[in-house]
Amino acid sequence: MKIAPEHQSVEAFVSYCMDDECYEFRPGDAQKIASVIRRPIPAVIQELKSYGLSCKIPEAEKSVRGFSSNPNGTFPFSGANSTFTTPGGDSIIGFAGRRGS
Repeated sequence: MKIAPEHQSVEAFVSYCMDDECYEFRPGDAQKIASVIRRPIPAVIQELKSYGLSCKIPEAEKSVRGFSSNPNGTFPFSGANSTFTTPGGDSIIGFAGRRGS
């Protein structure tokens, strides 16, 4: 695995960020630096923060599902009806589902 020059040390990464006028780093950057210099990731993050950089955690992409989509993700049976795969109250089998129990 080839490591980029900016991930060779903390100082190299800080100078790389300052050259680009970027004052944020991602946890993956700290992980790459920590693997090269053989130090714990939290220690590298603290050192980067001591230089004035802040850690930016990317937000997860959210996808909006349609009104009739399956609440559990994708509906695996394309030819099946549009009722969902969750059981109703009448389909419970066993001691706990018996009436009068």
